[in-house]
Amino acid sequence: MRLVKRCGKTVITINASETDNYKSASKKITIIVKPAKVEIKSLTSKKQKINFKIEKQSGVSGYIAEASLKSNFNKKISVSLKSTKTKGTFPKVEKGKKYHIRIRAYVKINGEKYYSKWAKDSVKVK
Repeated sequence: MRLVKRCGKTVITINASETDNYKSASKKITIIVKPAKVEIKSLTSKKQKINFKIEKQSGVSGYIAEASLKSNFNKKISVSLKSTKTKGTFPKVEKGKKYHIRIRAYVKINGEKYYSKWAKDSVKVK
């Protein structure tokens, strides 16, 4: 039996031996383990910028943060953070407007990215 310790993809093979009543069988199951949801520690705005802080996660490759005036994120501003960073800024946002923010972590394994669920919040720009 294999124990999944980190994010990524693993294949588990289950074998059942033959008995008097049943034939032998084998089944492969693929399990994908994704990073945990990011926790937004703070979200502030001043001087037409939105600043955010997140809780650092171990074992992730980086973070993706997006801001938009609409909750469906049609027109968005994107910021990428390395795994060592926990602070980010959305520059040049409109004063007096409410922005929707979403942030997620990702892990890159063998050229394939695995994403966490979005952490969402909103802030009014001062």
